[in-house]
This record gives sequence, C-alpha cells and structure tokens, in this order.
Amino acid sequence: MTDEQLAVARQHEEYHREKFGLEKSNVSFRKGFIENLKAANVEDSTVDVVVSNCVINLAPSKVPVIAEIARVLKTGGELYFSDVFADRRIPKHLQQDKVLFGECLSGALYLEDFRRLMASVGLGGWGVVEARELDVENPEIAARVGPIRFYSLTVRAVKLPSGAGEGEGEDLPEDYGQTAIYSGSIPEQAAEFVLDDVRVFKTGVATPVDATTAAMLAVSRYGSAFTVTEKGAHQGPFTGWARFPASVAGAWWSATVEKSKSGCC
Repeated sequence: MTDEQLAVARQHEEYHREKFGLEKSNVSFRKGFIENLKAANVEDSTVDVVVSNCVINLAPSKVPVIAEIARVLKTGGELYFSDVFADRRIPKHLQQDKVLFGECLSGALYLEDFRRLMASVGLGGWGVVEARELDVENPEIAARVGPIRFYSLTVRAVKLPSGAGEGEGEDLPEDYGQTAIYSGSIPEQAAEFVLDDVRVFKTGVATPVDATTAAMLAVSRYGSAFTVTEKGAHQGPFTGWARFPASVAGAWWSATVEKSKSGCC
C-alpha cells in the first residue's frame, strides 16, 4: 500500500461516514507490511475479517504472511482472499524472473504447499469459493513457464481454536459421522447457504460434514445459523467433498473451472 493509495482512501473516508449515517468514522488506515502487521500496531486476535486481493503471491516467503494473518485473526475470524496458485512448485530461476513477477506468476503458491501451510497455522478450515485457470497467451512467457498451470482462486478460511479436537483443522478432511443443519436465517440465503464451491447447505437438511467443516461452522460468524452434531467414532477419510476442482489438478473436485487470460487474479 503506497502513500498515494492511502491518500485516495482517506479522501473518501468522510463520504462513507455520511453515507452510513455514523457520527464518527469507524475506519482507520495503517501502513505496513503484510508479513509484519505488528509493526502497524495490529495486535493478536483482534481482527474479524482479513481481505486480500492478489497480494500474497508477491511476497518472497508465504509462511510469515499466512502466519501473521493467523496471528491477528480472532478465533472464528475469516480470511477471504483471491490470489494466483500453481499446480507445482515454481523453480528458483523462475521465482527470480522480473517479467513473471510483474505477471503475478513467479510467486504463485503450489496448491499442496498451500494446503499444508494453512493447516500448520490454524487455518485448516478453508475452501475455494471461485476458481479459474489462467491462460498464458504470451508466447515468450508461455515458453518460460513450460508445463506449469496457473489458477486464480478465491479462498475463504476460518481460524479454528488453538488445540482443536481430533480431526479438526487437519490438512485433509476426516469423517466422524457428523452432520450440519442450516436454519435458513442468513440474509439473502434463505433456501441454501453457499460456504464455497463444493459445500452447499440446503435449509433444513442434515448435510454430512467432516470434522474440520463442523468446527469451522461452529466458531465462525455463521455459527448461529447451524446445528452441528457431536463427533462420533472416526470413520476414515471424508469423501463428501474434496479441496480442489477436477480441472485444477487431476480429479480433486467436481467443479468446472473456466479459463481466462493471464493477469493478476
């Protein structure tokens, strides 16, 4: 975030205060680095929602970025972001390519590394809301990246409690015989609640869920709209849904991912 961008934002602060009928603005702007939000005076467990649009791929190391987001989120808080991912690890020489960096490709995170990283910092309760494959049309860039496939994903993640129970927040879904019933009480989603591209809850229907999804629903801002059953005996891997769509990598999910021209997110 540059000083110029912050100046534009501050110019519109009063407009939004009036628009929403507030006596005092409820917005503050902090300048800092996403890897070190503490330097911008963002304290532990104080944030309800973190939103990011095609920024994380620009960070040289993703681990401190995701860990810092997890630090500032409250338990049950949500990370909602769009970014560029890849179906394999980007080679070192391509990570240092300035042209690919400008195209938001050199820093694309390998999908499986992302899955493991999210689980390691307490953000194992996550899913893909939207996905599209990026079509690299420039012949020179296409030649550089070779067989690597890139995707723009919108991800929703919920911070689970520290010391989550067995099967909760693990890097793959586990089945404990649980179900979740949606009450239909979330505004504008009376008939069903769409958590992400594969998890859709019809109102009044007992939908089977894995342990992580059950924990995710219970602690999130959506919790009051759900009745989630307790865990029973472990029944093995949960097969009700998978993490990624079939067209993202092999046959991971059943969703269809559209193709679009390359470019940041």
